[in-house]
Order: sequence, then C-alpha cells, then structure tokens
Amino acid sequence: MPAAVRDALPSLLPHPLPNRASGDAEFPAQFAWGHGAWHRADANPNGRDHAPTDRKPRLTDCLRGGTFRPRRQQQTPAEPVTVWTRGEVLTRPSPVPAEPGVYAWYFDEPPPGVPLQGCHTTSDGVLLYVGISPKAPSQNGVRPSRQSIRNRIRYHYRGNAAGSTLRLTLGSLLADEIGIALRRVGSGRRLTFADGEATLSEWMGRHARVCWVTTPTPWLLETQLIESLILPLNLDQNARSPFRQDLSFRRAEQRARARALPVLPR
Repeated sequence: MPAAVRDALPSLLPHPLPNRASGDAEFPAQFAWGHGAWHRADANPNGRDHAPTDRKPRLTDCLRGGTFRPRRQQQTPAEPVTVWTRGEVLTRPSPVPAEPGVYAWYFDEPPPGVPLQGCHTTSDGVLLYVGISPKAPSQNGVRPSRQSIRNRIRYHYRGNAAGSTLRLTLGSLLADEIGIALRRVGSGRRLTFADGEATLSEWMGRHARVCWVTTPTPWLLETQLIESLILPLNLDQNARSPFRQDLSFRRAEQRARARALPVLPR
C-alpha cells in the first residue's frame, strides 16, 4: 500500500466494525482504534491511554511530505474521525475546510445493484466513492482552479446532475426506486433530474455521509486511493472495477431517455 494512502486512512476510513482486525491491509498496524479515534502507534511512546473526546473534530489533519501529522506540531494522537451528514455540511459556518483535498462518501443504504464485496465497511456505512477538489492543473498554462472541498461537497449535496458526477451516478441507479428521471432543461444542452433533484437530495440526506482529508495535491492521493481500494461508484481511473460497465450503461441509458423527451424549462 502506498505511503500516502496509508497515511490518509485515519481521516478517510472511519473505524472498522468490531469484527474487523486492525492489522488488515486496509487498517495498517501503525494505526490503532481506541477511545473513539484512530491513533498513531508511535504518538505516545509511554503507551498511556489518551482521554476520550465527545466533540466532532474539524479534521484539519493533512498530508505533508508523505507523512501523517496533525497541524499542531505536538506529539498528540490523530484527531477522531467522523462522517458528516448533509444537514451538518450545509450549516454555516460549514465544518468542511475551504482547502484542497480528498473526500470519501459512505452510504448506510447503498443504491440497488451496487456490488459491495471487498468495499471498506464501517458502522456508518460502506465506502463507495472518493472525489477531489480542485482537479489536477492543466498542462496548457491555464490558471489552476481555486475551488475547495467545501464548495464541492456542498454542491454534491444540493446541486444537480449537470455539475455533479456523483449525483448523476446516484440518480441513474436510484431512478426507478425514488421515481426520478434525467431530463434536458433550459437550452436543452444541460441534463439534470429536474424536480427530481430535490428528491435525490432528500435521499442523500438520509443515506449519504462524507469525510475528508486536506492535501495540496489531491489528484495524486485520489489516484492512489482508487488503485488501492474497491470503489464501485468511481468511473475515472477505475478500469479494474467489475461494476464499471454496468454503471456506465445505467448513466448512458438515462442520457438516451432524456434526449428522447421534450426539453423542460429551467
């Protein structure tokens, strides 16, 4: 497992279920679960327990030089990991930092048909998708995006399928179950779930949770995570996924149906 992935696990992979061993490949031995938090095994050389905490952290831990270190330059354990709900993410001030990073999506009720074998599973749900903000800078000299994970995560929770590949994927898989359909809107070039976007947002509010880690080069960590974990809802860079073909078909099917129907007003 690449070092960058190993070091990011405490912030992206919440604690395992009680029957999961901390020595599994997904849970490196140098991290141990205790008192509701992941700890580095070398953070407390005296081996004394750390006091538990009942507050929700702001997870400002980041990757620096390939090693996991809290921003406070002290020998303290990593802050507890939590997954956040739609309501919490959309509050102001938002708990999501306005910084570049990687985010991970957990679902306590996965969309129908998604294979879960081998996926990382916790008491909060199953990890199905990771994303980043901003994207990797282009090679043509265009100014890099200033978008942050705060913008992106909030948009996934309340935006539309034209601007969120996660919403397009979820809506395509849930269309029959929650009664929505992709449609052309406005000029006809944009594809969204129209009034069904609100229904999709409600579903995500009930079943989708998110956590994140900040890093100045999220595209590098994303690539390593996709190579190291089973993430059935990721399409880009995920050619090895056995669900890739089925998911691509479901999305293409929704697009084809939308193009056969009249254009809706905005």
